[in-house]
Amino acid sequence: MKAAVISLVALAAALLPPRFAHAAPPPHEQQRIEQLLDALAADHSSRFVRNSAAYSGADAARFLRAKLRAQGQGIASAEVFIERIASRSGTTGQPYRVCGAGGECVDAGVHLRALLQTLPAGRS
Repeated sequence: MKAAVISLVALAAALLPPRFAHAAPPPHEQQRIEQLLDALAADHSSRFVRNSAAYSGADAARFLRAKLRAQGQGIASAEVFIERIASRSGTTGQPYRVCGAGGECVDAGVHLRALLQTLPAGRS
């Protein structure tokens, strides 16, 4: 019975059109995500803290791009990207943090939402 269910799920996945099997964000939203990650990479004064280790903005952007490629199914917007991919560790559940040069730290989701609003494509 269990094998039959697994076979049906595999068959359904094989029959899904590619746009549903590995749905990427729409082009406009992909552009917003890329602009956001480019802005994060260009921030040389802040540190991105992930699982108690601090990384540069460039390293954080590289990591988040890889995480998006690996786990990005169903990400329909930059806001959903921030919520599901860029805000917390999938391994530990700990929120990511962004710390400024003065040592003040905020949750990465808060920081990235504010950063998104400063980008030309991020303004609604």
